[in-house]
Amino acid sequence: MTLGALIHGAVPASWLQQVAGNPLAVPLAALAGAPLYVSMAGMLGIAAPLVDQGVPIGTVIAFVVGGAGVSIPNLILLNRLFERKLLVVYAVTVVAIGTTLGYGLNFLFV
Repeated sequence: MTLGALIHGAVPASWLQQVAGNPLAVPLAALAGAPLYVSMAGMLGIAAPLVDQGVPIGTVIAFVVGGAGVSIPNLILLNRLFERKLLVVYAVTVVAIGTTLGYGLNFLFV
């Protein structure tokens, strides 16, 4: 929630819109969400201010999918269950799905 409040109050909307307008914003958002340890409920507290500031919905969804699927605690847990190669395939697949979903939503709604 604190990060969402900072995004809403301290980060200029024009800067967020400029950064989010970059064609690489979607995959970078998926990668940026990955190291965050945030539950889905907490991720909504970050996603809502991003949408309010004008970040395209696809970019926000890529961030949410990356953060929910490839968080560090998830990777630590899965590292105990899977070989390293399978763990890398899992992380790349989740980021790729988030990126594909993000580009698709941006195509439909932006």
